[in-house]
Amino acid sequence: MSEDTDRLARIEAKLDVLVVQTTTDRTRLDDHEARLREMERTGVASDVADHETRIRSIERWRYALPIASIATLLTGTAAIIAAIKGG
Repeated sequence: MSEDTDRLARIEAKLDVLVVQTTTDRTRLDDHEARLREMERTGVASDVADHETRIRSIERWRYALPIASIATLLTGTAAIIAAIKGG
């Protein structure tokens, strides 16, 4: 009987440890969920709007740069031709 009692005591002690660990994990998980919800509510929407604005700005420049490069190339070519004909 004493052997069975010892086994039950060890099992009970292990269960107590598991209960404490589970409670700690649950508390930590609740804390993470609360922080995540706070971030979703406040920070993400403004970040998305900011990123959208930046991306649109970059896309505008993406189309403007090739046109400006061609114009610069044509101006340079015209200057070289004018220098050759004039000189």
